[in-house]
Amino acid sequence: MEIIFSIFFLVVGFLSGKAKRKYQENIGEHYINAILSKHFASEEYHLLKNVTLPIVGGTTQIDHVLVSTKGIFVIETKNHSHWIFGTANQPRWTQRTLWGKYQFQNPIHQNYKHIKELGNYFDFLPENVFKSIVVFSGDPEFKTKMPANVLYSTDLVNYINTFNEEIISLNRLFFVVGKLEFFRKEVSLATDEEHIKYLRKKFGKTAI
Repeated sequence: MEIIFSIFFLVVGFLSGKAKRKYQENIGEHYINAILSKHFASEEYHLLKNVTLPIVGGTTQIDHVLVSTKGIFVIETKNHSHWIFGTANQPRWTQRTLWGKYQFQNPIHQNYKHIKELGNYFDFLPENVFKSIVVFSGDPEFKTKMPANVLYSTDLVNYINTFNEEIISLNRLFFVVGKLEFFRKEVSLATDEEHIKYLRKKFGKTAI
C-alpha cells in the first residue's frame, strides 16, 4: 500500500504542472545541472532544479535538490571567479576581482535555511537525511580554507559518491519527489520576482 501511495503522489506531482521549465537558468546552475544529470541518472537518484517552495510569510528557493536513496542532497550553486574569502561563521563572504571587492551572503547559512524549510515539509525524515553542499562553478580560488561541504565543481561527483549507504527506501524517494513537485511553484520569471520581493522585504534591498 505504501509503495502505491508513493507512486500516486509522484504522478500527481508531475501532472500538477508545477515542474514546467519556463525559466532561463544562469550559467553556473546550468553547468551543475548538466554534471548531476550525467552522473546521477539511475532510478536511485532524482534531480529537481530551481525549486521554489511556499513557506511561512514567503518562499524559499533552492538551486538543486538531488533526492536519492543515499540521502537528500541540497545544493547551493555559486558562479564566481577570481579570489574568494570566507569562513563557515562569517555572515558575508567576499569575492575579489581585478575590478574590486564584492560581498555576498554566506552560502552555508543560506543552505542551512533551505534545509530547515525542507525539514518542515518532511518532518518524518531524520535530520541527517539532508546533505548540505555548496558548489562553486566558474574559475574561483579560495584564499581562505574552504569550509566543510564547500566544493569546486570538479569535486562534486566524487563527494556525492562518498555517500554509499542506503538510508531512504525507493518508495519513500518517490513520495519525497512527488510532494516536492506538487507543492513547488512554477519555474518562471514571475516566481523568481516574487521570491526576490520577499527577500528584499525581509532583508533589505541588498539581499540579492
